[in-house]
Amino acid sequence: MKSAFARIPFAQYLLWQIGLRHVEALIWECNLAKEIPRIETKILVEIRKATVRDLRDHAHFGKPPLRRDKALKRLNNGDICFIALWKGLIIGYMWATLKRKVYIPELEREIAFKDEEGYLYDSFVFPDFRRKGLFKKMVEESLHHLKSQNVKRVKGITVTTNRASERVMRDTGFYAVRLAKFVRIFRFKRFEEHKLEALPQVA
Repeated sequence: MKSAFARIPFAQYLLWQIGLRHVEALIWECNLAKEIPRIETKILVEIRKATVRDLRDHAHFGKPPLRRDKALKRLNNGDICFIALWKGLIIGYMWATLKRKVYIPELEREIAFKDEEGYLYDSFVFPDFRRKGLFKKMVEESLHHLKSQNVKRVKGITVTTNRASERVMRDTGFYAVRLAKFVRIFRFKRFEEHKLEALPQVA
């Protein structure tokens, strides 16, 4: 299961567990024909693709919110993990996939992607290292890698309650193209998707 960038508050998660859900999410797109913004971080980090050994052996990886066995399964299934390393420690990660269909648990549905499109998902920076530009830097490096693989467009999804992730997307060259709305009341489900001409700026 592929998660959007956003982390869900615990109270909201409990409502979801009993079958009550209302989600609004933005679908973002980045055209890799354009220049990829350069990001500066506040600490010196290395961003690179993770190997199976990184995820299996690294003491700082595999803690919540992502179990090591789940991460290894993703890697073995062809998804790409980008890790942020500081003094040899993994302090953040971001996933990318080139699959044509991806299940989005927040929206309880699959979203289809075209050829030459990539999708970024499930980004996380450990709490002690936030507000240092690491999330943006991982996005930048992932875009460079995907462009080198002849990917033309990259997409991402953020729930509208996560304004910080929205700012990251804008600052790294993405623009919002669609607004998705999903409601579930026990067995009743409704999904809508609307094209966006322009997205109001975050205050």
